[in-house]
Formats: sequence, C-alpha cells, structure tokens
Amino acid sequence: MITRVLGVLLFTAMACLHAWSQDFGPVKGGQLDLRKWDPKAQPVIWLDGEWEFYWKKLLISKDLQENKDKTFAQLSVPWNEQEIGGERLPKNGYATYALKILMPANMRSVSFAVPAVFNCYAFWVNNKLICSSGKVGTKAEEVVPRWNPQTVTVRNPGDTLRVIFQISNFQHTRGGCAEILRIGDTDYLTSIASAFHNSGIALIIFFGVVSVGGLIIFFIVRPLSFLYLALLSTAYTVRFIFSDLYFYNDFGIDASWEVAAKIEYLTIPLIVLFGALFIASIYPQEFKRVLLYFFVSLNALLTGVVIFASSSMFSPLLLVLQIIALTFIAYVMYAIIRALIFQRAGAWVSVLGLIVFTLVGFYNVYAFITVTDLNRIVIHIGYALALLLNVASLLYRTPMRLRSEEHDILRFNDLYKDQVNV
Repeated sequence: MITRVLGVLLFTAMACLHAWSQDFGPVKGGQLDLRKWDPKAQPVIWLDGEWEFYWKKLLISKDLQENKDKTFAQLSVPWNEQEIGGERLPKNGYATYALKILMPANMRSVSFAVPAVFNCYAFWVNNKLICSSGKVGTKAEEVVPRWNPQTVTVRNPGDTLRVIFQISNFQHTRGGCAEILRIGDTDYLTSIASAFHNSGIALIIFFGVVSVGGLIIFFIVRPLSFLYLALLSTAYTVRFIFSDLYFYNDFGIDASWEVAAKIEYLTIPLIVLFGALFIASIYPQEFKRVLLYFFVSLNALLTGVVIFASSSMFSPLLLVLQIIALTFIAYVMYAIIRALIFQRAGAWVSVLGLIVFTLVGFYNVYAFITVTDLNRIVIHIGYALALLLNVASLLYRTPMRLRSEEHDILRFNDLYKDQVNV
C-alpha cells in the first residue's frame, strides 16, 4: 500500500517537472516543429501560442488552402478576452483554430489532452473527427453546449499533423478555450488521465461515505454537527461530479449544459451555507451568531438567484460567489484561531484542516490565473485530507464538551462580582 502511494506521488511529481521543463513551443504562426521530439524524454508538450484563427468559419484542413489571409489567436485565452486581428470579438459566435505540427518519423501513436471549452467543440486531426463535446454550429438553435474534457489517441500520425479545433458559443459570457491543449506520449497521457479519473472517483466515494455516515449518526445520536458535516460533504460530492472533470458524463447523467452549469455554480453558496452551520455548531462561542445568520441568509438568497439566473449571468455571478466564499474563509480563519488561542479542545485539528483546504484553494486559483495544468491527484488528496481532519475534529467537539465550555465561560459578573456588590 505504501509503495503504491509513493509511486503515485512520484508519478505526479514527474508530471509537474515535465510541465515546467518545456523544450518545444510555444506555437508560432500556426506551426510547431516537433521533429526532434523524444516522447520518452519529454512525454507532454503544451500547445499554447499562436494558432491560426478563422472567425465565423467552421473549417477542416482541406478548406484552409482557400484562406490566404491568416489571423492568429491564443488558444488558451477566450476569444472575447484578447485582441485578434486588431479587434475585440463578441462572446457569441463560432471559430476554427488550426495548427500544423511537424512530427518525428515512425511514431506509432500520439495522444491529445483536449480540455473543456466555452461551450462546445469538434476536434479534428488530418481531416478526421477524433472527438467532440456537444455539437458545434453557426446558430444558437444548432448548437448543443457541453463541457467534457477528453484524452484521445491518434494512431500512425505520420510526419505531419493538421489539427483543427472548432468551437461554438452562444450561451456563456466567455467564448473559446481557457485551458491549454496538450500533445504527448500515449502511455503517459492516458496514464495521467486514468490516474486523475480514478482519484476523482475515489474522492467522490469518500465524500459520499462521509455524507451517509454523518446522516446515520445524526439520526441515531442527534448531534447537529454531524448533520451539517453530512450536508457539507454532500454539497462537495455534487460539486466534484458536476465540475472540473465533469464525472456526470461518465455516470450517464443526461443533463443539459445549462442544468449542469447551474448545479456546479449552486454548490458554491451551498458549501458556504453548510460550512457556516458546521463551524458554528462546533465553535459556537467563536463563530458569532449574527455572522452565522448573515452567511446563511445571504447564501440561501444566492442559491435562489443562481437557480433563476440566465446563462449570460453565470460569469458575473461566479465572481460574486467567489468573493463571498473568500470572505467566509477569512472569517472562519479568525474564528478558529480564536478557538486555538482559547485552547478549545480539537482546535488544532480544525486549524490543520483549514490550512490544507486553503492551500488547495490557492493552488486552484494559481493554476487558473497562470493557465497551468492542475495536478488533480494533489487536489483530490488535499480535499480528502481536509475532510478527514474535520471529521476528526468531531471526536473532540462533542455535545458534552460544548456544554462544558459554555459553563466555563467567564462573564463580567464572575470577574468583578465584588465591585458590583459594593
């Protein structure tokens, strides 16, 4: 068991090192020369940089010869968030990104890690459709939006790959791609995808078990802290299913893009709401009741707003939800540090859990801002450890302990009883 864990950690560490040591790229002028690439020495290469860009055209390789005037765009930046051909494009529309890759001789296969985009895509290599997510089109009524990252393999790639990435968006406030598409050694990329997928499934199962276990204990013993932890774990479980790797596709859940996106965004205020109830239940003296009412009522209101909001409001809402979530985390830090200062039983466990959770959050934000790959195994282990520490905190924060601390509080009359009686 220990050997397997060490192997996984070594494997993910190697993934980071390879990501940081890029010898090829970025793409320039719609072309990348990989003829000297050794996939075993450098198993993954980022395809960021200047792709050929054709606005309001859905083309394949054989169509490109007719387009003499070339415009270039960054694939990893949404088209409405960069200047392309001297102009700013609207969020709604469709486009074709094209890339020519010169390959090493005699390769048996090569794989691509294709990210989710805003809001659907068709991925072609050498005039062959390799994979798709939803359905691209030139009008809103033709488009079927869907978020689904995939790792796909091209057999016998030859000496030249002509990669076409068609993207349509008529729903979201961002259009195009916001992540890096990667090419790599087939064994390496498929192993990475499998490891991320398996660790994600394990995380969902773990959070689901905690949810069920918390509910069972609540119905038997009736401590509210277990109920709130169960609800918090459930909110996280739903988020893991409907975000990042979008496991709902693997689970056969036939949800439209708008429903899936709303569920993903709904989990943010629900996590804050249940998190506030949970922390206040185990640290009632440190988590002020007025702030508990504030966070619960505000996030209940935001839950309703997300349910009834149109897709055009998703990005502005996401910013609001993130600001409120960060405010909540800051106050939780304050409350738990107070608990540690007052030497509350188990406060150190809560501090460790909060540190782990904060580090995971900062890592997510850093990867989003810098447009770098997320090591999802690190993320999944971090979430699991944070939840485990919160479960452990309940062993200290028992109802009996809370009643004892409530009686131990020193009030004004206790300290200055003699002066008051004079």
